[in-house]
Amino acid sequence: MCEKYGWEQGSVVDYASKKPFDLVICQGVLPYLDKADAKRALLNLASLCSGALYLEAVTSDDVDAGVIDTKRTDASMQLRPGSFYKRALAPYFQHVGGGVWLSRRANAVLYHLEQP
Repeated sequence: MCEKYGWEQGSVVDYASKKPFDLVICQGVLPYLDKADAKRALLNLASLCSGALYLEAVTSDDVDAGVIDTKRTDASMQLRPGSFYKRALAPYFQHVGGGVWLSRRANAVLYHLEQP
């Protein structure tokens, strides 16, 4: 895909761009990182995103709520509480629901019903 479409391969931990993106998608990656790299990745996502971030990560809260079938879930994931991600993202993003976070750098107005 990189060769065919000119995409770039990199790590969420240290990928750098000359300018931030309007939309960044991070799906199913962070639970596979150790805690230090997950923190670095979240900071990096904040630097890479000037618009919307879609973030999906299985958390220990999902397991506790019975949302995750632990017999079918990859045991190598490092499950953290959702509060770990929310705390790390809060200085840089506003959660708007559905896994979408809006960069605080975005010049966007959210109406009351658009906010969780």
